[in-house]
Amino acid sequence: MAEPQLAEDGVEEGQVQKKKYLNEQAQGLEKVTDYVEEQDISGLQNAVTNIEDDMTNKREEKAKREKELAKVVVKKEDIELIVRATQMRIYIRQKYRIWYNSQVRELEISKSAAERSLREHKGNLIKALHSLTD
Repeated sequence: MAEPQLAEDGVEEGQVQKKKYLNEQAQGLEKVTDYVEEQDISGLQNAVTNIEDDMTNKREEKAKREKELAKVVVKKEDIELIVRATQMRIYIRQKYRIWYNSQVRELEISKSAAERSLREHKGNLIKALHSLTD
């Protein structure tokens, strides 16, 4: 039988080739792992960028809407009328003990909510009252 050949450092030739092969496989696996990690990071970065873009667009749309609403002229008398009408409605129900379906919401409407509703309805008092009491 032939004796296995020894490499220079006394290790068998087969073991040297095996180590070399394993090192090559490890390097190949590392390349694949790096590629997959890069793809994952790239996909994540794209998702974050898309979310940031959506948020920016929504902020811009909201700012544009607020500018449009700020341009609408609203009468202070209309704001007061809405606030007082809702307060009066609550007062009358309490004073005369008028009971109502519990599903109906009764809210006191703030001046800022009344103003906002009037602006959203281009100053139309009827539409603003309707939207607030719906």
